Amino acid sequence: MRTEHRHIFKTINVPTLIMVGELDTLTPPSMSKEIMKEIKNSYIKIIPDAGHLINIEKPELFNHNLRSFLES
Repeated sequence: MRTEHRHIFKTINVPTLIMVGELDTLTPPSMSKEIMKEIKNSYIKIIPDAGHLINIEKPELFNHNLRSFLES
C-alpha cells in the first residue's frame, strides 16, 4: 500500500537527514531530492551501491552518516 505524505513535508521544522540508496526503486534518489526541496533545513546523502534497506545493506556507512548528522 502506498500512502501519500507529500503534504506534510512543508510542515517539518527541524533539521532533517534524508538518506537514500543509489539503487532504491521504492524511493529513488530523484524522489528523495524532491522531498529535500520541500523540507527546510534538510540534507541528503545518497548511499552508493545500496537499495531501499541501506541500514541493512550498508550499516557502517548508514551509522556514520547518521552519527555525523546527529553530532552536527
